Amino acid sequence: MNKELFKYEIKSNYNLFFIFIALLTMYITIINSMFNPELGSILNEMAESMPQFFALFGMLNMGTSLVEFYITYLYGFILIVIPLVFYFILVNNLLAKHTDKQTLAYFLNTGYSRKQIIVNQIVILLISHLLITVYITGLMILVGHLSYPSEVIVSDILQLNGYLFLLHLSLSSFALLCGSYFNDLKYSVGIPAVSIIFFVLLKMLTQVSDKISLIKYFNPLSLFNPNLVVSADLTYLVYAMLLLVISLSFLGLAIKIFVRKDLHL
Repeated sequence: MNKELFKYEIKSNYNLFFIFIALLTMYITIINSMFNPELGSILNEMAESMPQFFALFGMLNMGTSLVEFYITYLYGFILIVIPLVFYFILVNNLLAKHTDKQTLAYFLNTGYSRKQIIVNQIVILLISHLLITVYITGLMILVGHLSYPSEVIVSDILQLNGYLFLLHLSLSSFALLCGSYFNDLKYSVGIPAVSIIFFVLLKMLTQVSDKISLIKYFNPLSLFNPNLVVSADLTYLVYAMLLLVISLSFLGLAIKIFVRKDLHL
């Protein structure tokens, strides 16, 4: 690893990290405060009266427990999209921006190889993933215990966030792969951004209509099904392993491409 580059990236991105930590803290705290076990049946009745609208946002089954409430209001959109925005911006700062501005020449002149540099950036990305996952896990357990101690099932939250970690890693690894392959920011940043918007919209559509349900098999977000965790359906472990394989494949390709690519330095 390049210690100078590692310190530089940490100093350059820690403000961004804390901005997104603040956003996640706000949303998790607000959603936790909205939970009321007595409202579960009422919300489900509302969902039955407007099934397509609620299905669009994955809210057909509100559930009656705190963890089920988290799944509906946090894991359906907020905990997927907000961290991904952070990871995509981070990948841009770690790789795409340096390539576009040709500042990689400076880092290469420090005596470190291309492989050491790309591995350094991957390590920073992985540490960021780990820190955010640990933080949201701890926060959910803390606020849950403070408000509804009998409702918090720590094992479910740990499994859900471990599963979420792999989803985020697979998609951010794709962004890193794009950053390794393209020299132009409009492609290295644009393709991952457009892809995630497309995947989110596709997921919303498949939740509304059974006629296009087959499309979900072409959407990586379909590999993340938090309801399988709380129902003790071990199918989620198969999906989690697929996400891990996808992540490692993208990261391996990113390293291979970055080592060989023409950086125009």
